[in-house]
Amino acid sequence: MEFQKKGRRIAILSALSLSLACAQLSAYAAGPGDSLGKNAGNSTESSTNQNSSGSSSQGDLDYSGWYGYTNADGSDLKYLEKGTEVSKFQNENGPIDWEAAKKDGLDFVMIRLAYGTKEDAYFDENVKGAQKAGIKVGAYLCSTAKNMDEALAEAKLTVKKIKPYKFEYPVAYDLEVNSMLSEGLSKEGLTAMTNAYCKMVKEAGFIPMVYANKTWLTKHMNLSDLPYDVWFAAYPLDRVYRPVEGSATTIWQSSEKGVVRGIKGKVTTEFSWKAYGGGNPSEKNAGKSGNKGNNSSGSSSSNSGNNSNSGNNGNSGNNGNSGNNSNTGTANSSNAGNNSNSGKNNSNNSSNNSNNSNGNNGNTALNKEENSTISSNGPSGEAKNSDNGWVQNTPESGRYKENGKFVTGWKKL
Repeated sequence: MEFQKKGRRIAILSALSLSLACAQLSAYAAGPGDSLGKNAGNSTESSTNQNSSGSSSQGDLDYSGWYGYTNADGSDLKYLEKGTEVSKFQNENGPIDWEAAKKDGLDFVMIRLAYGTKEDAYFDENVKGAQKAGIKVGAYLCSTAKNMDEALAEAKLTVKKIKPYKFEYPVAYDLEVNSMLSEGLSKEGLTAMTNAYCKMVKEAGFIPMVYANKTWLTKHMNLSDLPYDVWFAAYPLDRVYRPVEGSATTIWQSSEKGVVRGIKGKVTTEFSWKAYGGGNPSEKNAGKSGNKGNNSSGSSSSNSGNNSNSGNNGNSGNNGNSGNNSNTGTANSSNAGNNSNSGKNNSNNSSNNSNNSNGNNGNTALNKEENSTISSNGPSGEAKNSDNGWVQNTPESGRYKENGKFVTGWKKL
């Protein structure tokens, strides 16, 4: 009998010990894929953990980087599609969950294909992943060319890399690397190189575009000789959009303070006033009265990844006139990226412009050659601005200067 009592006590104590051990084990588990709790409490990334399937679980994100933007007249900044850009540096932070990015409101992404003639190792992976998720895709090459021969080599590499794909968004020539100017490259020379690159992109069946900040557009190139849409980089501390007069700006890269679920770390915030690839997306608000409390960076257009009309009521207030440039295949509308009240006329940037009036309830203008919807309710007003742009210390690394002050830390380009 005494033996049986001891046996029961031993059994009870064993059960209690096992229960306590299980409780301690589960307390250290950080989440899926870390059931042993090896990394619990030691993570250097407080907001982002990767599960075993590679998708991101980022918890609560701060979307304030997408809001608070105004036009020069104080009105809220409004746009049609929201995007960002990625290169190998985002991939090296961790796998990109493109499905999560799409659900988080990402309409388009510009994907780096090369730095000079050095190919981005993740280009194809990123293109396929984004397109599979239904995100509109464009691409860019960050140029390091110092002369025409090097620019043509970059153009040939670009055509080779993009040829297998169909993109909705443009293929951009990224002009920001200071070393390009180290051998005395003139404005005329860089303008000719840019036009040669864009011409090859267009001949390959894609939409060409120029990426640059104000200094590069006005001091290093002849803007009036560039008949292409502009992807404009400016990171104003006051978040006021000040366009470069005479540029056909359709995308504004406004900061590197954005977040997108599925992409680890901070990303660039890109606002497009032109729904490349077609569709009739509803207007979005990035202004001070924008939906800051939203749990996502914005509602994703149902048109992302396809060329069909969603039937949404477009509220962009377009006048129905777009400049359809037969030489470039780009829409250098007098209203593209500019407020219809600004009185600015960008049609001088392209030749053979013709009015192409399209109904769309009077709210949007459709460029038939590109199948792109254009908003004319973009920012307006030209304001003087100090020199700004990327200042580099090593290749692929720089920080952004705005109004004479650095507004970012060192960043991989």
